[in-house]
Amino acid sequence: MTQHINRLPGVSFVIRARNEARALFDNFVSLRDIKIPHEIVLVLHRCTDESKTVAEVWQKQGLPIRIIEDMTLVSRAGYETLVTPALHPNSLPEFYNRAFGYARYNWLFKWDADFVATDYLRDFINRELAIACVEPKAYRLHCDLGGDVVCHEEYLFNAWLWYGKHYCWEYCHQKESREVIKLEPLSIQSISPKIIKSYWAAPPWFVAEHTRDDVLAEKYEKLIDLVGPEPPAFARSNNPDFQAHWEKLLAHMPELEKHGIFATR
Repeated sequence: MTQHINRLPGVSFVIRARNEARALFDNFVSLRDIKIPHEIVLVLHRCTDESKTVAEVWQKQGLPIRIIEDMTLVSRAGYETLVTPALHPNSLPEFYNRAFGYARYNWLFKWDADFVATDYLRDFINRELAIACVEPKAYRLHCDLGGDVVCHEEYLFNAWLWYGKHYCWEYCHQKESREVIKLEPLSIQSISPKIIKSYWAAPPWFVAEHTRDDVLAEKYEKLIDLVGPEPPAFARSNNPDFQAHWEKLLAHMPELEKHGIFATR
């Protein structure tokens, strides 16, 4: 796990993006009035669109963007992450550990490619965030994901340790002694109307002929046999079909563990 022991006072907005050129333009517009020391760590994951070009245009205009291109095959959130061990080099948690390990500042912001900052959030960061704070803290922010879906998550924190696995997702391990502060006003809006990305239709990397991993492929097939096919974009928090399938998955976890499929390992 790559971590900076002595980070600078400020905020690192860590973006993991794959083919998000359109969303990134509005994203960057919403961050251009941040006044405190900050950076935008843009990790472009296997991008084939104009995402890098968009970022370079904003770099030339003075936005503090650092572009990192990552071509690693990564297990996506959902079934793929569930069957992939957390410490596997192609796991989603390891991808997150790399991305956040690039950050130079002590406050880390888990900032998605389709996020837009509200006036409230910009004002809070510029006026109230104690950037030199060494006491472990995390801010649970109000994020509007579109429609009627609202999320409160610890998006902003200075207590990060590493990312691990929680069933079908990455999980942020932070210092247990941290103070968690909930901010009620709307802080983030997601501007993406889609819960299904075009590249999600591709088969898992570990079943493709030229990148096949027999161990993961066999676990994946067993998971489908026991629980049924994965609904499209199952792991997305704004998926209306999530809850019913999630309960079915949980009911099968004891049997799945017998086949080496674990929630956290």
